[in-house]
Amino acid sequence: MVVVVMFVGIVQALLDDVIKGVRHRWPAFVAALSAGWSTDRLIGAVVSSPTDPDWADWPGLACGSLAAFATFVTVTHLPAGPRRA
Repeated sequence: MVVVVMFVGIVQALLDDVIKGVRHRWPAFVAALSAGWSTDRLIGAVVSSPTDPDWADWPGLACGSLAAFATFVTVTHLPAGPRRA
Protein backbone atom coordinates (compact mmCIF):
# COMPACT_ATOMS: atom_id res chain seq x y z
CA MET A 1 0.00 0.00 0.00
CA VAL A 2 2.83 2.41 0.85
CA VAL A 3 4.39 1.81 -2.57
CA VAL A 4 1.21 2.81 -4.40
CA VAL A 5 0.71 5.95 -2.33
CA MET A 6 4.29 7.13 -2.86
CA PHE A 7 4.19 6.41 -6.60
CA VAL A 8 0.87 8.19 -7.08
CA GLY A 9 2.13 11.16 -5.08
CA ILE A 10 5.24 11.48 -7.23
CA VAL A 11 3.36 11.22 -10.52
CA GLN A 12 0.69 13.65 -9.31
CA ALA A 13 3.31 16.23 -8.30
CA LEU A 14 5.08 15.95 -11.65
CA LEU A 15 1.85 16.04 -13.66
CA ASP A 16 0.73 19.14 -11.77
CA ASP A 17 3.71 21.04 -13.16
CA VAL A 18 3.23 19.51 -16.61
CA ILE A 19 -0.38 20.73 -16.66
CA LYS A 20 0.73 24.20 -15.56
CA GLY A 21 2.91 24.33 -18.67
CA VAL A 22 6.48 24.53 -17.43
CA ARG A 23 9.24 24.65 -20.04
CA HIS A 24 10.38 21.28 -21.46
CA ARG A 25 7.54 19.63 -19.57
CA TRP A 26 7.12 16.34 -21.44
CA PRO A 27 10.83 15.54 -21.85
CA ALA A 28 11.27 16.41 -18.16
CA PHE A 29 8.37 14.13 -17.19
CA VAL A 30 9.75 11.17 -19.13
CA ALA A 31 13.29 11.75 -17.88
CA ALA A 32 12.10 12.07 -14.28
CA LEU A 33 10.09 8.86 -14.36
CA SER A 34 12.94 6.91 -15.94
CA ALA A 35 15.50 8.34 -13.48
CA GLY A 36 13.23 7.57 -10.53
CA TRP A 37 12.52 4.03 -11.69
CA SER A 38 16.20 3.34 -12.44
CA THR A 39 17.30 4.65 -9.06
CA ASP A 40 14.63 2.60 -7.32
CA ARG A 41 15.78 -0.58 -9.04
CA LEU A 42 19.46 0.17 -8.38
CA ILE A 43 18.93 0.90 -4.68
CA GLY A 44 16.74 -2.18 -4.37
CA ALA A 45 19.49 -4.35 -5.84
CA VAL A 46 22.39 -2.83 -3.89
CA VAL A 47 21.00 -1.99 -0.44
CA SER A 48 19.74 -4.73 1.81
CA SER A 49 16.12 -4.17 2.65
CA PRO A 50 14.65 -4.17 6.15
CA THR A 51 13.18 -7.43 7.36
CA ASP A 52 9.71 -5.92 7.67
CA PRO A 53 8.00 -6.42 4.29
CA ASP A 54 6.00 -3.20 4.68
CA TRP A 55 9.24 -1.20 4.71
CA ALA A 56 11.22 -3.30 2.22
CA ASP A 57 10.65 -0.95 -0.74
CA TRP A 58 11.04 2.29 1.20
CA PRO A 59 14.79 2.97 0.65
CA GLY A 60 14.47 2.58 -3.11
CA LEU A 61 11.31 4.65 -3.28
CA ALA A 62 12.78 7.47 -1.23
CA CYS A 63 15.92 7.67 -3.35
CA GLY A 64 13.93 7.20 -6.55
CA SER A 65 11.56 10.01 -5.60
CA LEU A 66 14.46 12.34 -4.91
CA ALA A 67 16.09 11.42 -8.23
CA ALA A 68 12.81 11.95 -10.11
CA PHE A 69 12.20 15.38 -8.61
CA ALA A 70 15.82 16.47 -9.11
CA THR A 71 15.76 15.34 -12.74
CA PHE A 72 12.46 17.09 -13.39
CA VAL A 73 13.70 20.35 -11.90
CA THR A 74 16.98 20.14 -13.80
CA VAL A 75 15.36 19.52 -17.17
CA THR A 76 12.70 22.20 -16.73
CA HIS A 77 15.36 24.77 -15.90
CA LEU A 78 17.38 24.15 -19.06
CA PRO A 79 17.52 27.21 -21.28
CA ALA A 80 15.19 27.32 -24.26
CA GLY A 81 16.75 26.56 -27.60
CA PRO A 82 17.42 29.27 -30.18
CA ARG A 83 14.35 30.61 -31.92
CA ARG A 84 14.02 29.65 -35.54
CA ALA A 85 12.59 32.02 -38.07
